[in-house]
Amino acid sequence: MTETTARVAASLMAVMPVVLLVLYILARSRSRTSSELILTTILMGGLSGLFALVIEFPIGWAVDQIEYLHLRAFLRALFVAAIPEEMVKFWVFLYVALRHEDNRLPVDAFISAVCIGLGFATMENLLYVLGADSWSATGVKRAASAVPGHAVYGLVLGYFAMRQPNLTSKLNRSIIVGITSAVLLHAAYDFPLFGVKMFEEANLSEVSELYFYGFAVVILVVALIGAGCIEKAMRQMDDSYLPGRASIPHRFGRWLLAPGLWGVIGAGLTLAGASSIAYGLYPLVNSVDIRWEFIIFAIFPVVYGLFMARFGLNGRHS
Repeated sequence: MTETTARVAASLMAVMPVVLLVLYILARSRSRTSSELILTTILMGGLSGLFALVIEFPIGWAVDQIEYLHLRAFLRALFVAAIPEEMVKFWVFLYVALRHEDNRLPVDAFISAVCIGLGFATMENLLYVLGADSWSATGVKRAASAVPGHAVYGLVLGYFAMRQPNLTSKLNRSIIVGITSAVLLHAAYDFPLFGVKMFEEANLSEVSELYFYGFAVVILVVALIGAGCIEKAMRQMDDSYLPGRASIPHRFGRWLLAPGLWGVIGAGLTLAGASSIAYGLYPLVNSVDIRWEFIIFAIFPVVYGLFMARFGLNGRHS
């Protein structure tokens, strides 16, 4: 295997958490969302990543002229990352996903929003991993942080979109609240990351460390918000939209609905995350500094692993 092939494989493997998340939502909702809608939104989400790059470069150059690092980190998070990236994904959601002939039910809108994030994250991963020196470490870090982050922004947008009385591609209060929330969440996520990078480059390690701790809090909040959106969306469909849908076979196969499968996957993710946390805390035994990066990158696997395991257990006893 050549190095380029290995880099591509690493970038694709890094999006597996979001693939699992999409399958999990399909299983939870017993949805019959069409394969065409799923593939279309993933593809268009990927293409939207290229448009975002075109927008980000000139804005990024202008922001980099600012000398005050705190302000530069904030402006980069909001105007270089959050607004361009979420707006191109929003355009795909509004004019492709919601107008697709197979987008008939609220769950279809919910799933398509996450699939757009999956496509965008895949394209972004290819660009990051192919251009990185330590490409394997980059792939692992993105799999545990940036990739699930894009999924959560899609979950937030999809949740508010499915609260509409009728699915429509017209702007309304729910849609506006959804995209605004996604932008703000994305900016809050990226702000401490840019702060860490900028202050490290300026050899101001104490300030960089504070931003790193801030990121630890933000990534936990983002993970919980995403899980909460899934739970509320599923409960809303249980109460209103799809009565009796549990008897509907899924197009991806009955194996997807097996509670035992999700119990195993959830337990595996939780165990992997717990192992990473234990490894991060182990230096305390010798009174050495904690390896915070291993704890932070375990947050998404643990949070979503627990939710998947709970679904597996509840399914087995229902």
